[in-house]
Amino acid sequence: MPFSNLDYQYNNLPERYRAADGDGLLRRFLSFFGEQLDRFDHEFETFHEKIRPATAPELFIEYWCWTFFGWGWFPRWYTVEQKRAFYADLARHLARRGTKPGIEGFLAAFGIHARVHNQDWHWDEFYWGEEEWAATRPLGFVIQIYPMRDVAPDARDYWEEFFWDDCYFTPDDGAIGHADLEALLRFQMPLSQDVFIEYLTV
Repeated sequence: MPFSNLDYQYNNLPERYRAADGDGLLRRFLSFFGEQLDRFDHEFETFHEKIRPATAPELFIEYWCWTFFGWGWFPRWYTVEQKRAFYADLARHLARRGTKPGIEGFLAAFGIHARVHNQDWHWDEFYWGEEEWAATRPLGFVIQIYPMRDVAPDARDYWEEFFWDDCYFTPDDGAIGHADLEALLRFQMPLSQDVFIEYLTV
């Protein structure tokens, strides 16, 4: 039988108070405080579930990401499972921030397939492979973005190529816009790196 704060309070009153409570008025009065204490006990006993990534509710995931790490943005198509996975890996993302595996892993968490290069692909004036760029500085990165899904314009406020009012481009399921991608990369550049973004077409 679960513990009841109401029973605990009532049974520990002096005997003369309980004997005089023939109509149960005192017990009904104490029921409010018993319910509040039961709720507090439940919140305390289940608090670990609100921090654990596998069981944290969506509201608490957003709260912990912002409180612990200062991260408060998710695409609108992000599911609760994706938020939980991101929350579980956020400390790792921050630890690898600004590095080749860190940038690739961080973008992959948002469904963006990218390849990061931070070394030269040339020798003197000769290049090999299909690359025609070179990272010549220690903090130079070339980020190749593989094709992303097209973004669909807001259907309410556009006609062909013309837009009005507060119309904006919105990603469909699984898509992310170029502006969002650049914002994600800005978060990954705490060391003032030189970044060149190459959008691949195939």
